[in-house]
This record gives sequence, structure tokens and C-alpha cells, in this order.
Amino acid sequence: MDPAAGISYLMNALEVPRLVFLDLHWHLSEWTPSSTPFLLDALAPRPMPHLALDVSPGFAEFDVMLHGCNVSLFMTLRSVQFGVPDEDRTDWAFTGLPTVLPLSGVEESHILTYQWDTPPGFLSHLATYMPAVSTLLIKYDLISGEEDVDGHMELARVLSRVLESDSPVLFPRLAHLELVVGTIPLAFCEIIARALARRHEDGRRLRKLRICIDHQLFLQ
Repeated sequence: MDPAAGISYLMNALEVPRLVFLDLHWHLSEWTPSSTPFLLDALAPRPMPHLALDVSPGFAEFDVMLHGCNVSLFMTLRSVQFGVPDEDRTDWAFTGLPTVLPLSGVEESHILTYQWDTPPGFLSHLATYMPAVSTLLIKYDLISGEEDVDGHMELARVLSRVLESDSPVLFPRLAHLELVVGTIPLAFCEIIARALARRHEDGRRLRKLRICIDHQLFLQ
């Protein structure tokens, strides 16, 4: 049996009417995980509008937290220690991850990563599955604790492409953008400002922008 299908079978067999919290640790071995949905039938129809996503470089690890009214789903995926090829992890991040989670109803998304746009286009791709997002918090977490200006500039460029995208329009309902970074270079602000100006010209002006420095993890 496909391991993903096995997880789905087991979880639905354990389903109980009052289940409100699910903590799933999924260690990926030497196979490419499928896109088999594994949410319990009792959880699937219940809105979970808050998403926190922690992604490590090379998609070796994922921490996903979904919150709703009296319902939460926490999922941890580990693959690198089992020797899963980089291309398999990347392929699943693009094709599998967006299909196994109920992303279409997410209204507030927190995304933490240590390396932006590796591989290219992941944030833009993920955004196509979350059209309802109105609040987006992005954190660039510094492993070394040092100011990584180049990394922050890459984050600014990635985010500007998302904000300016018009085919398709990404995060069309976005009203509140918050960036938690380790340093705020002037050039970083200039790139973000130009993207927001372009978005305003297209009739999708943000209501609130916040950029702050904070080295603390926020996935909670």
C-alpha cells in the first residue's frame, strides 16, 4: 500500500466525532510521497483559515500548522535523513504539498524559511493555491544570526514578483503584509515600495505594511 494512502486509511479508521486536534509526524523514506489527501473526514469540511509553514532549504523538512475554530492540524515531514533525492523533494513540494492541505480557505498565512526562491518560483506557486489570503506574514530566519543582506535582497525580489504578478493575480485579497527580517537595507525597502506602488496602480492597494526586525521563531 502507498504509505500516504496507508496514513489516510489509518486516520479515517481512528476518526471520532469530537476530534479537534491532530499531530502528525510523517518521516519520508525512499519513495516520492503521493498527493493522496489524508485529512480526516471530520476535519475536511471544517474551515482552518490560519496557516503557518516552516520550510527548510532543499525542502528537507516541513512544519505545517493549520488552525480553525476549535480545530488544529500540526504536521511535520522529514525526508533528508532517509536519502530522498533533492529532485523528488522539490517535485513533491510543488505538486503534492498544495494538494494534501486545504489551502483554498486560508485567510492568514505565516511563512518562515531560511533560503528564498530555492528552487525558483515556490512562493508564487504556493500563492496560486491560496486566493483567500488577506494577511501574509513572511519571516526570513537567519541560521547564523548574522545580517545576510544578499539573502534579504533575494526575499525582496521574490516578494515583488508575487505582488506585481498579474497573470495570474496572486493574493488578490491581500490587505495586510508583515515582513520579519534580520536587517532592513534601504534597497530592500525600495524594491518593496515599487512593487506596492504597482499593485496600487492595478487597484489592489494594501491597507497595512509592517517591516520589523525579530530573530525569534514565530511558528506557533
